[in-house]
Amino acid sequence: TDGNRLVRNTATTCDGCFEIDGDENRLIRNVVFDAAVGFWIGPAGENNRLLHNVAESQYAAGFLIQGAANMLIKNEAIDTLFENGAGFAVQGETNELRRNIATDNAGEGFSVAAANNRLLGNVAEDNQKSGIAVSGTGNLIARNRAFGNGDGVQFFDLQDDNRNCDNNTWRQNKFDTRSVDCIK
Repeated sequence: TDGNRLVRNTATTCDGCFEIDGDENRLIRNVVFDAAVGFWIGPAGENNRLLHNVAESQYAAGFLIQGAANMLIKNEAIDTLFENGAGFAVQGETNELRRNIATDNAGEGFSVAAANNRLLGNVAEDNQKSGIAVSGTGNLIARNRAFGNGDGVQFFDLQDDNRNCDNNTWRQNKFDTRSVDCIK
């Protein structure tokens, strides 16, 4: 549904604790523990805002974003358990992730597999795979911090799976390791 506001809720042991398939919803200061996916914006979900939410000990993803034009600000994804599970998995286009934290996840901190997204001022620390991994094109990845992620051989603090970054813009990021030289 559209136009809902969910504030200060707690959910545990569910498949998709907060599933959003509508538009213009606001999720503020909610907490999820021990779920398959904590916060899930489905393919039909657009123009939703997620602010100050926490997903801890998820199996597949803390935040799965399949819709477009959504904004996630100051959310935390901690301790995603399965190796293919990302703290933040972005599969939709034109989303903006600003000042989020992904730490201690078994997969990537941030995984971006779509085009024209913006990752600004996020933090990725101590994730087993890459801190920020991008396979989509036309994305802006700027002013993020990524340290202690991956092994520096197959997985890195910052990783672009596109040769020569393919129209992704990497700017003013702070990191120790990167997969290709076009990452700045």
